[in-house]
Amino acid sequence: GESLQFADDKMSGLFSIVKETHLTATEQRLQIDKSFAAFKDLLLMHSVQRPPYSTGLFTLGEMKTILNWMLDSYYRHYKLYQYAFTDRVLMSVTQTHPMDIVETMDQALMQPLCDAMTEEQHMELVSEEQRKLEEAAREQAEADAAAAEAERQARLREEYIAAVP
Repeated sequence: GESLQFADDKMSGLFSIVKETHLTATEQRLQIDKSFAAFKDLLLMHSVQRPPYSTGLFTLGEMKTILNWMLDSYYRHYKLYQYAFTDRVLMSVTQTHPMDIVETMDQALMQPLCDAMTEEQHMELVSEEQRKLEEAAREQAEADAAAAEAERQARLREEYIAAVP
């Protein structure tokens, strides 16, 4: 950063951008291309004067210099930074033998295969349930339509009575 020889305000802005880029990259575990795109967006926001959305802190030449500096310093060692600053995830694994699970199951839940229904029986059961659901939906739609019609008739009656002198 000192090789860029920026004034204090520009150096502060640059450090903030680099810090935000680094924190975002390590917290979200971003790939290098997504991290670099986020860095470019932040740098662009600080290079264009559009208050309140962005401030024109850096010129185009300074922006190019900063991009080259970040590529040569931070992004050259990106994987190292990711490894060093990313929290480790510890996993606890427990091994269970499959027979331990089967033996503890309730035998009432496990019916013999000879008692199982055939595929045709299952399809008939599913189609019957589907037919019942469709019938219930049709009856509900008819009831809603009847209620809407009764409401419309009542409203028309009220308007008629109000209109008759």
